[in-house]
Amino acid sequence: MATMNLRITGSKSKKIAVKSMNPSQFPNHCFDFCEQLHSGLIHEFSSITKKVRLFQLVCSAAPPEEILQEVKEISSQGWPNNLDSAEKTQFLQCLVVLYLLADYQGHVKNAFFKILDQSVKCEHSWDKVAELFSQYLRSAVKKTSDQSSAAGTITHLTKSLALAEKFIIPCWKDTLEFLKCGVKTHSELKDLSEMVAVEQQIIFRGLHILSQAASTVLQVANKTLSFGLGATDQLSNLLGTFTELLAEPPPQLPFDTLSSCAMSAILCADRLQENLSNATKILQVLAVIMVEKEQVETSNWIALKDCSTPVKLSLCSALLGIYKVEELARINLKNEHLLLKVFEFLADKSARSSESNIILGSCRSIAALGKLLPQAAILCPDLIRSLLPKATEHCIVYLEHHMDSVRHATKAFLASFLAACQNDETSTSYVINSFKKLPSDSKAKFFGVAALGSSLGSSTVLMHFSGLVDWLLNSLKNTTLAPHASSTLEVLMKSHINIEVPVELWYNTWIMPVVLMMPCPALEPVLSKAVELRPQTLNFIIEVCSNELSKSSASKDSANHLKVLLSCLMMAKKHAKCDKKDWMEVVGLQRLMLALCHSDDEVRLAALSFLTETRKRTEPLNAIELMSLLTGFKYCGDSDSPSSCHTAYGILKKLLSRVADSYRAAKNKEHIHEGYVNFVSHLCANAFSDLFPGSSLCRRSFSLQALCLFRDLMASEEPWSGVWRQQTTTDHAEILLSCLTDTYEVNKKMALELLKAFPTPTLGLDKQECLEELLQKCLLMSESHKPPECTNAACVLSLIVSCIDVEPILHKLNNSKSSSCLIICEKLLQRLELQLNVAKKSILKASAQGPMYGTLYCLRYLIIEQDLRSLSTGSETNSWRFLINQLVTFCFEMNATVAPIVNSSSPEGHLPMDFETDINLPEEIDSLTMEEAQGFPKVTAQMVLLCAWRTVKEVSLTLGDLAAKAPASEAEQYLLSNQQLLLIGEHFTSLLCETKHRGAFEQAYVGFCKLCSWLWKVPSGVLPQLPAKWLDELMLGICGRDQEKNSSSIKLTKLCTTRRSAGVPFIVQALITTELEVRAKPECFHKTVSTLLRLAKVSGSEGQLHALNILRALFRSAHLGEHVAPYISEGFVVAVQAFKSANWAERNAATLMFSALMSRVFGVKHTPGHDDLPRKNRMTGRIFFKLYPDLFGLLADELESVSASIREDKVVAGSLYPVLLLLARLYPSSLEGTDSALNLLSLLDYVSVCTASPVMHTRYLAAKALVPLVEPQQAPAYIYSLNFQPQPQNTLHGILLQVGKLAKDLPVTDELVIVYTDKISQGSYLLKPEHKCAVTKGAFLDFLLEVAAKFSELNLKLMSNSINNQLLDVLHCEDQFGFAVMKQKAARLLLQMTIAIKNFEQKEQVIVDVLSHQLPLVVHEACVFILRHTELSDQEINGGCHKFVGLDLGKREGKLLDTQIKSSNSIAQALVQKALEWTPKNGQMVQYETRIIIYLATIRLGKSALLSEWTFGNNHITNLESKVETLLNFYQEQRLGPASFITLACAGELLHNTIKEPSKNLLLKYTSCLLDCAQGDFSFESNMVVAQSLYSNKDIIFGLFDTVTATSFCTVMEILQQSSPSGQDIVLRLNPSTVNVTRSRALEAVAQQFAVDEKVSLELKLAILIVWTFGENVLNDFGCDKNSIQFDDEDHRKVFEQGDVDVTSEELKLSEAASSALKTLVTKNGKETINSAMNTPIEWTPYGSFTCRDILFKVKKFSTSTSHFLDIQHQLCILRKMQYHEFEKSLMLDNS
Repeated sequence: MATMNLRITGSKSKKIAVKSMNPSQFPNHCFDFCEQLHSGLIHEFSSITKKVRLFQLVCSAAPPEEILQEVKEISSQGWPNNLDSAEKTQFLQCLVVLYLLADYQGHVKNAFFKILDQSVKCEHSWDKVAELFSQYLRSAVKKTSDQSSAAGTITHLTKSLALAEKFIIPCWKDTLEFLKCGVKTHSELKDLSEMVAVEQQIIFRGLHILSQAASTVLQVANKTLSFGLGATDQLSNLLGTFTELLAEPPPQLPFDTLSSCAMSAILCADRLQENLSNATKILQVLAVIMVEKEQVETSNWIALKDCSTPVKLSLCSALLGIYKVEELARINLKNEHLLLKVFEFLADKSARSSESNIILGSCRSIAALGKLLPQAAILCPDLIRSLLPKATEHCIVYLEHHMDSVRHATKAFLASFLAACQNDETSTSYVINSFKKLPSDSKAKFFGVAALGSSLGSSTVLMHFSGLVDWLLNSLKNTTLAPHASSTLEVLMKSHINIEVPVELWYNTWIMPVVLMMPCPALEPVLSKAVELRPQTLNFIIEVCSNELSKSSASKDSANHLKVLLSCLMMAKKHAKCDKKDWMEVVGLQRLMLALCHSDDEVRLAALSFLTETRKRTEPLNAIELMSLLTGFKYCGDSDSPSSCHTAYGILKKLLSRVADSYRAAKNKEHIHEGYVNFVSHLCANAFSDLFPGSSLCRRSFSLQALCLFRDLMASEEPWSGVWRQQTTTDHAEILLSCLTDTYEVNKKMALELLKAFPTPTLGLDKQECLEELLQKCLLMSESHKPPECTNAACVLSLIVSCIDVEPILHKLNNSKSSSCLIICEKLLQRLELQLNVAKKSILKASAQGPMYGTLYCLRYLIIEQDLRSLSTGSETNSWRFLINQLVTFCFEMNATVAPIVNSSSPEGHLPMDFETDINLPEEIDSLTMEEAQGFPKVTAQMVLLCAWRTVKEVSLTLGDLAAKAPASEAEQYLLSNQQLLLIGEHFTSLLCETKHRGAFEQAYVGFCKLCSWLWKVPSGVLPQLPAKWLDELMLGICGRDQEKNSSSIKLTKLCTTRRSAGVPFIVQALITTELEVRAKPECFHKTVSTLLRLAKVSGSEGQLHALNILRALFRSAHLGEHVAPYISEGFVVAVQAFKSANWAERNAATLMFSALMSRVFGVKHTPGHDDLPRKNRMTGRIFFKLYPDLFGLLADELESVSASIREDKVVAGSLYPVLLLLARLYPSSLEGTDSALNLLSLLDYVSVCTASPVMHTRYLAAKALVPLVEPQQAPAYIYSLNFQPQPQNTLHGILLQVGKLAKDLPVTDELVIVYTDKISQGSYLLKPEHKCAVTKGAFLDFLLEVAAKFSELNLKLMSNSINNQLLDVLHCEDQFGFAVMKQKAARLLLQMTIAIKNFEQKEQVIVDVLSHQLPLVVHEACVFILRHTELSDQEINGGCHKFVGLDLGKREGKLLDTQIKSSNSIAQALVQKALEWTPKNGQMVQYETRIIIYLATIRLGKSALLSEWTFGNNHITNLESKVETLLNFYQEQRLGPASFITLACAGELLHNTIKEPSKNLLLKYTSCLLDCAQGDFSFESNMVVAQSLYSNKDIIFGLFDTVTATSFCTVMEILQQSSPSGQDIVLRLNPSTVNVTRSRALEAVAQQFAVDEKVSLELKLAILIVWTFGENVLNDFGCDKNSIQFDDEDHRKVFEQGDVDVTSEELKLSEAASSALKTLVTKNGKETINSAMNTPIEWTPYGSFTCRDILFKVKKFSTSTSHFLDIQHQLCILRKMQYHEFEKSLMLDNS
């Protein structure tokens, strides 16, 4: 009753207005009924309305929650006590009226129903209830919408027999008449085909509700004797109406509605024929189903004698649901059981049809029949054996069906059928054997095994299915089969638990195989289910893992066993039913330490979680646990994964909370005090020590987070505050100060917060000279053109301001008594003014000398940190007000100064000096370039642009922050005036309208959002009206209305139509999103979006472009996700229509908007590739058109129009592209067409026509969109209908694309094989030389490739015999445009078909022919074939390059083909020759991937390729060492460019397989190349090649020659310091003691191993350990003086030329490891021997000749140098000091 006001008249004619009720609870229906109440019953309401709060709430349109709460109170407390008998009758009648008017799907109707149901037992007058209900039905029958609501009410009433007796019995005839009229009205709408899809959906839904009401009323009538109602004319008329509808149902009528109508019809006939037996009634219905017209013509079903198959299925389903099994089982039909005949009929209909609704209807009816079988088997024992073969076959077929609903119905039938077979061993054995014969990847087999396990028990299934558990576990590795295998495992495990099965047998059967396969993500839910079923399972798993770890902790599987063990221990801790044990004893201290130092992050984190987490937070930690935790957290920094560090941070937070809580709860604090304090002290000390120069990002971040966590959680209470005071030392302050220059801003902020907690003296700020120097440095850095230096300066200035002790020194330095912050801000503002003056004169000079944005950033940083509200009320208010006023003025001036650049149509333009020309430069430019010699960098266009856009950015953020945080009013206490706020707002709108540079207006958007958010919150006045005013002005500007009269600064001429309207969408987005965040009822959003959609439909105007671009931004915005949903449908319509425009700008804007809509509806695609869309980025047509029903008509109309244009050879509209893209995201639902008239499959014919478009891309899109529209059952017939005969090439290409896409998507069947074979024969002419079109020939080859990939060996052989010669012609035809890719496909197909050739000589000839081809793409295919069909050995050196070039090896051929290819000399010779041919300079044109692939294939062939004759140029190379030398030369000359490392892999493979005793020079050259590769390239593949080479050739490069060994150890150290975990794992296997340990531990172990290696000379070991201690730069810098150790300043001027570096290498960790090894060396050899060795000259290939003493002398010089922490070279100086300190600790030599 959303639009109706009821006025209730009392005894004094006082009118009580009933407000509009809640429309969602009281929809506006049955208007006549409400009008009748006005003159009759409505007069009685006023007497009780005032007494009953419930009616007051309803009349005042209260929220449903309040109404429900009041109803709940009435239900619990009874009727109101203040009512007399007459009023109680009125109360009841009022309840009835409101109940009838309430929405039948709403909660309010349910609440009223509950009260009425309770009232039936009370003695109240129900006389007028029937009259009210009758009036209600007569009123509702007049409109179709009212009929649906009233039918829903009838269905609602039947939930209570008592209420049905009060309402429906007295109105039985009226009810039947209403239902008859309603059904008739809905079914007689003959113009359904002319209706739009949405209207059809409304009609069908109403019919469905009416038929449901009829069936429920009749079913309830049969359940109670109180319904003693015989046959009536109304009932007969109702039956006639239903039979008329079923005789000719609308073609789009959903199947569910049809079934409901059939059930109502049978129930009507059943009541009309009370004098007949149920058997006779059943046979009458069966006569209709089985088409026995003689019997039909003599019954009430004569109208259905020629009914359709869906109607028969509906009748069958209704028949099985209505009559009892005893009645159905005893009936025979033509000497056969009735149920058997029904099953055969249903199975036949499903088998003969390819329509999804018929198949689904048949399977659902069979499932309903299955529910009757267990009881029918008792009544008719021979029924099951008669059903057995056909029922089993039905289950096997339809358990594989592609529709989920069909599979679910079939599973339900199978479960019922097995229950019926339970007592019949013969039937059970038949079913088991039928499922045993199915292939292992059959879904039906999984479902069948699960059903058998549930019905017969797992023991029986295990007995009949050998290898069942292994099959299920292996299936879990297949992502497609994993869900089915997992659910089957859970069912079998559960059913296997019984008294007869010993626990040990259950463990060994199900748990042991799972543990051995762990870790596997798919197994985790299985293990959790097992623990849920049997909690004692954990003890068994722990025992198994402990035994496996006891065997070997250094094996590859140890990490897996540790993970399983620790995860199970965690589960045991949390599981309440587990026995209490000492878990430390179970895992063992040694094993726990191994886990805490493990290289696998997951193992290490699992160990930390195990020690930290407990069910009781106050449980104390013992000494062993604290020591272990310290060890574990020490190695957290070795991880390169930010997510692992984040997880470790969470564990640390839990640990510190537990430490604090357990300390508070401890009764004897002295007992744990010392241990806890020492633990926390060591934890903080470790965190500070990990903040060394050069530490990795993860290590620095984790250490700073740990310190901040300790300070926040614990430092405020004793004894932890004392620990914190001990940490605030000068040394630690110096460490944190150096962190202020960190490149990551988050780390800077954490270090700054920690420093603010340090005493001022520890920071060195209590001395005037130091403070003055620091201030000067910060002011200079704030003017730098490098943004990181500006942020460094801001952090330091913030630190100075936070120190209270610094304020007196600042007063003295500046002769001022102001606060520190004000003094520094005034200094910055003065310097900003100077820079602004320079910029006004020359922006070029400002870009080099003072780019403004840095100083402004520092100002903003300091001001925003202050409490601006307190500043507006303090003693310095006037000073701050003046400063902010000046700052705002400067901001406007700065923006105006750089505006010509950012507002330029090409802000990325060049300056004349960027080019070397002879032109005369302007005076200011020429003078600036000369100033470069005075220390200013050369000004480039990028520097000018950087200065401009970053200035705009800082101006925007500054103004936004001030507007959001500074108090603004006209009163005395303010910092910003209202006038300034108005100016700031106008500045933002003007900036966003006119700025072209994205970096500038994106940051302006951030500032504008802050301003708008604050303005919306202002309670009253002019300010809160500003956002709406700006939005209206912008809309007027976009529309172009009254441009001359409009006083707004926003004009259409100022707006930028290029660059996606630049900042205009940001204005709208900022205004709308901030309103939605602040206001509960937004006013601007809906008005704005509606205006934009209306404007976007006006083609040919600039306003349309802006509207499209703004809508794109709104649809993309994450903040507006739910709010824009109602406009998505109209947005699609606008975008599709705009594609038709002749203007490119409009089409481009429409494309961007359409893309945003697709992302909003289907989500963002995160997987690579464009062809295969994941299911989460797609949607069923059923769901899509339920959400956006209007789009079905749009798609259908566009496709129909375009298909007509294509048939008539007209120009195709551009709107076809978005339509096809949208269709490609949709796929048919299993319920497609069953509950909706919007059937996606109906678009198939239109899309098929679109594949003949003259535009190639359209054909591709149409073929892609067509695939989901072809159902698997219809695919063979559809493909067969496509014609491959000669025809126009566009049409033929479209047909070939269709079959290619379908062949790729469809699973192969026998029927499809026949069709494919026919089409191959039909299209073989396309491969002949006479056919010159490369496009159609290539499409046909694509089809052949897809088919060949799915053919069996026999079919592949037949295919090869028919087209082999044509493929050879294609491969060797003349080169033409487009033929290169075609030849590649032909080569791939030829090679694929060789699998079917039994004779290897023929295979060999094909492979050699392809390898000898001159086209690189063809040779590439041969190499891929070799890699796919040969086995990968464990020792192969390949660097994992096949993954790098996108090669998925997949399943390989058997062992026989592997041996044959590897032993073929012809293949090896051809492959090597091609590799050498393409390695020199003439091979530079070969693709990068092909260069790698050809060497990978050479490596795979092994000895046959390496021992074959090599011809390089005119030289024949036969000597093995010469071959290695050649490959090493290739690497040194970088013949293959970035892929040169693959030649090292080939050289390593040659050394490993052929050369037993190589020469020293060869090994030295080889190891030097490995070291160079490890140092020069940080790619995953090159590191893997180096690591694999070291491991494969460890026997010859470690131990034969000392220099070779030393170089190899250096290479190992390089690999260990890099971020390739796979490379690290391989080199760690060189030493058993380093397997599965962290990088730090590995460095220590390798250094110790090198120190004790007897095969390397003492002098060389000493030199290399010193080099490791101080870094290789000490050799590169050898001969430099003391002051030369600094960064090249020229490098830092190249702001835009910085490359990527490996951020995981940590020099200090290597220094610590080397220093420890040096200490071992000194201890072993003595100081005298070491002193002597230090003076011995050393010859080492990479670095020439040197002595250790000279290195130490040089290091000692620069280790004593000092620098300021803000200097560039400070980090290097600190690192050298720390390295020298480590060296001094380990090598205690005399001063000489």
